[in-house]
Amino acid sequence: MLIAEAAIETGFSKDTIRYYEKIGLIEPERDNQRHAGYRRFGSAEIERLRKIRGLKEFGFTLGEIKALFELKLTSKYECESVNRFVAKKISDIDRKIIELREARSRLESARKRCVGECADTVETNSHRQSQA
Repeated sequence: MLIAEAAIETGFSKDTIRYYEKIGLIEPERDNQRHAGYRRFGSAEIERLRKIRGLKEFGFTLGEIKALFELKLTSKYECESVNRFVAKKISDIDRKIIELREARSRLESARKRCVGECADTVETNSHRQSQA
């Protein structure tokens, strides 16, 4: 299938698919004989795009996704390497959860103190945080 069909099939825009090709996440075939060099997306590339979507939904960055794919491409692919990679991502998520809870708590405190000039209350809390 061509890129427009791949976009419909995967839910990615054509520009996003082109970008993924540019950074090496996917490698569609070039059909130089029938379609003047257009990209051809087979079932393997469509499946890879779906995996990218799923990994992004888990919070992986494109760089992390590429690294994960490269782990799977090595001849000595080991589950342990993938498990370490995923464990690090879980740790990153846990850290972000803590940071978000702290930010929520600060905002909730600012909201409760908000009387009159609310902007001053929020700015004061933000300013204090940036100085810490």
